[in-house]
Amino acid sequence: MARINQEVLHPLGLAVSRNPETGSSDHIFVSDDGVYEYSAGTKSQIPKLTNEQIEEKLLVMIGGSRK
Repeated sequence: MARINQEVLHPLGLAVSRNPETGSSDHIFVSDDGVYEYSAGTKSQIPKLTNEQIEEKLLVMIGGSRK
C-alpha cells in the first residue's frame, strides 16, 4: 500500500490508509496543496522492497511460481 500511495496516489495529492486491526482502508486523504507527502518519521518506517521481492511475495500469496 505504501508503494501504491507513493508512486500512484501521492503525485495526485491523495493517500489511502489501512486499519491494521481490520485490514480495511477506512480513509482516503486529499492534500490541500495538491501534493501528498509522508512525514520524515513515517517515511523512514516504510519497508523498501525490490520489484523482485514484491513479485515473490505475490507469487507466494497466490500459490504460483515463476516460469
